[in-house]
Amino acid sequence: MAAMHTGAAVVRRFSGRAVANPGASDDLRRRNTQPAIPAPSHEMNPTRTLAAVGLCLAATAACQQRPVVETEPVALTPPAFQYPEELWDAGVEGRTVLRILITEQGSVDSARVETPSGYAAFDSAALAGTAALRFDPAKRDGTPVRKWVLLPVEFDITPADAGTPAAAQETSAQ
Repeated sequence: MAAMHTGAAVVRRFSGRAVANPGASDDLRRRNTQPAIPAPSHEMNPTRTLAAVGLCLAATAACQQRPVVETEPVALTPPAFQYPEELWDAGVEGRTVLRILITEQGSVDSARVETPSGYAAFDSAALAGTAALRFDPAKRDGTPVRKWVLLPVEFDITPADAGTPAAAQETSAQ
């Protein structure tokens, strides 16, 4: 952009076209000093005020609520999973992890293999054994609720009590 001074006017050339700007030096001093974006209004907006008060009250009420107390299900019957005879004779041990749904009444509603043992006989025996299980159900604020839990089923030839062969057991809620 080239500028040429011709007296009081400044002529600027843009793309081959001349534009005269008389009084250019005064133009900078006379510029509008108001911002292009209007300043926020300091007037109260009743709708926004009520919404803000409502949010503050809701947040305060939520903070003052007592925490929800949840308990896990507890096994009432000892697990009695049948050790598959062919695997017992072969000296094979294994572990199957089941995911079971315990109802509000403490019975098993559904069961599925979460982590297979690698032996279909162990997995089938674990699933079949869930029908006889009974639990004190999970509770939320004292009210029984349905809950999915993981149940590892250990098929161990030498059980911890050194008694007759049976699948070892322990429930672990998750």
